[in-house]
Amino acid sequence: MPNFRPKAPYLVLIFGLGCIVASHLLVPINPEYSLPGIPECFSVAVLSGLLYYALYGATSLRRPHWLIRPREKFLLGYIWAIVLLITGPRALWSLFFTPGQAWTPCLAVPGLALKLECFLQASYNNTYGLRTYFTLVIATLLGTLAFLLARTVRGGGTLMLGAIAFGPVLVAIANFICIALGIEQLLPQWLMYNDFTGFAFARFTQVFGNPSWVWPYFAPGLAIAIWRMLTASRYGQRLIAVNVSLLLLSSILKSQQSGAIVLCFVYILVCNSYALYLWHRKLFWGLCGLSTTLLLIGLSSDRAIQFILAQNSPFIDQSRLEIWSSALMMFRDSPILGHGYASWFQVLKQYPTSYGLFDTAHNFYVQVLAELGLVHASLIWIALLLMSLTSFANIAQMSKPNHLKLLTVLGIFAFLVSTAVQEVDYLRPIFYIHTMFWGGLIGYQRPPDTPVLPQPSRTATRWNTFIQTVQIKQAFLNRPVFNTPIAAIGQRLSQPIIKLIKITGIQPKTRHGLVALSGVATVGCLFCLLNFNLGASVFEADLTQPGFIARWFGPQVRLTAFGSLANKSYSIYSAGPYAYPMTVNQAGDLAVTTDAPTDELWLSPENGNVLLPKHHTYTFEPAFGVGSRWVSVLTPPPFVQSNLGMAWSRGMGPWEEFEGVTGRWCGADCWFVAKSCGRRDRLDLTLAAPRPDLAPDGAITVAFTAYSLPADNQFSRQSLSGTMEKLSQQTLKFSAQEQPKIEVNGSPDTAWYLVHAATFSTFTEPPAEDGTPGRELGVAVLESDCQGLR
Repeated sequence: MPNFRPKAPYLVLIFGLGCIVASHLLVPINPEYSLPGIPECFSVAVLSGLLYYALYGATSLRRPHWLIRPREKFLLGYIWAIVLLITGPRALWSLFFTPGQAWTPCLAVPGLALKLECFLQASYNNTYGLRTYFTLVIATLLGTLAFLLARTVRGGGTLMLGAIAFGPVLVAIANFICIALGIEQLLPQWLMYNDFTGFAFARFTQVFGNPSWVWPYFAPGLAIAIWRMLTASRYGQRLIAVNVSLLLLSSILKSQQSGAIVLCFVYILVCNSYALYLWHRKLFWGLCGLSTTLLLIGLSSDRAIQFILAQNSPFIDQSRLEIWSSALMMFRDSPILGHGYASWFQVLKQYPTSYGLFDTAHNFYVQVLAELGLVHASLIWIALLLMSLTSFANIAQMSKPNHLKLLTVLGIFAFLVSTAVQEVDYLRPIFYIHTMFWGGLIGYQRPPDTPVLPQPSRTATRWNTFIQTVQIKQAFLNRPVFNTPIAAIGQRLSQPIIKLIKITGIQPKTRHGLVALSGVATVGCLFCLLNFNLGASVFEADLTQPGFIARWFGPQVRLTAFGSLANKSYSIYSAGPYAYPMTVNQAGDLAVTTDAPTDELWLSPENGNVLLPKHHTYTFEPAFGVGSRWVSVLTPPPFVQSNLGMAWSRGMGPWEEFEGVTGRWCGADCWFVAKSCGRRDRLDLTLAAPRPDLAPDGAITVAFTAYSLPADNQFSRQSLSGTMEKLSQQTLKFSAQEQPKIEVNGSPDTAWYLVHAATFSTFTEPPAEDGTPGRELGVAVLESDCQGLR
């Protein structure tokens, strides 16, 4: 623990890091289901802002002697080169060449903000690659910023590791409180659905939507708590570390996952091995060699492997074994370059599985091989190896290592065990906490204020500087991995990435870059928060229905409604109920209930302008839990904007264009609940009869009646037989060339208008080529131009 008293600057850092960890816990489920882009932009904005604050604001926080060693520059450049120069182009390439992609309907979604939301919140069988790549870039950026904060701030490494442990502690305490109070789900329903309801008390899923995601999130925090038990200099600190370890250990075991038991067993084995290493190193290395030899002999025997994979083994999930077998078959079919980035779901359909289609392989290593091939996968594994070696190399240069070797080994196994049975990179809280852990661990410097080696000379070449730095007396650093020509070539290739890092502000000495990074992330967070819909589920496309794309809303949704250049008043959403009856209620407005498929439900939020939307909150009852989400109504994007908004209709056709004017056909008898032009005090619409059966001098007769529907009232089909205030009743006769305008003045409490239109003659269209019956056309109800009415 750094020797300082809690002061305001440190409280700012502690509060900011706590907010970052807490923001990740708002999305403890598959990333397509909630808050696209918001926690990511918030985390980057706060973390880069904290780094700028520590370096250039509260200068007392800045470490007086610090540097980024050449091997660390090489590691950062290597990782960013893989992310930007190799993985990025492959993610884009997979959109066009991976079979079964269904991302193109996102291009047809109206509005730039909704298109971006579609790409970031698409189902894993649609644009999974773009969303996954976005998560990868954010995780790499968070890890880089965590490294810089740990390296440049007094006690920054301890603060960062404390923040990593804070997340699991917060989840554990919240879960135990929920168990005590009988609460099965802590987060609001519009964020997630706990599909383990009824088992939550036994599976520890009050925060996370699945018990198998609890222990991978807790793994780094438990490693830090165990390490602090050994390194705490005071009994009070050691007592806190012991209690945190017991809390996290009990929480991990509470999830009742076989992977959690394996993790705890590995941690116990590592701690005992480390104690043996400190006591008698020759005996330790001898036992390690003997264990490795026995393991290799055992794995070379088919009988031993069959015993390990026995059907009755409690630690082996047979469905996972079959999926892994399919992944290896995929790798065998394309071993060099793989099948494409994030192509798992699409390609898996071509291989036999008796357990259905898994969204991931639930094993990081076999999925990377299947998707990316041996070349790309090797580059990733080399990056993971270099991270471990760099951490050990940094520890070897410390005068007081403070048992950081133990923490590094625990961190390695925390990642290895978690990724062996899970895909941590598609669960945002788990992925981010692991990357921030490794960034903080590599950036950790002990003691915090000891002068380090001076900055390398600018006149020396980078390669000579690299050789001079790594050629130190420690035997560990004299290993060939740091002295091969391959390392020299890799460093040369990484220089453009290092320059890019400096330009974009990841280099702390570029203060304007940090301000720009924090500013861009803040703008991105505000953009997502203001322009994205909240409470809606994934966009789901269907290749068998060209152009089809829709999403489920949960029990509550906040819709954003943008205006367009046409300056229409409403965005029109059709809403298909998951079950009947279904009630839709907008705050301070009319509640509408539909109880039959013949009645159509509509959402008509009033538009803002082209740049700034209006927000509207709708609630739906009942809502049903399906998977990890709540569902109520299925809604496609608002492809239609109109000056005529509707909430309910019966006996009408779809929305269409009538010579540039939006409207719908009525049959012989139609009802609809409407409003127009963003006003409550009057209803304006137009009637038309562009029917093919009407001669130029022909005419139709329509009976038109309008009723008042007050706000905070309940409307349903049964309301048609009730007593309502009649506002207008008229019979109109007009020809096909005429378009009479209807104006109805409302009463003081009118919110919506119930309209009944009866046509005394109709025309039935001929059947379509596929045998679909033709529509019955009576009169067309069109929007008004609203000139002077808004």
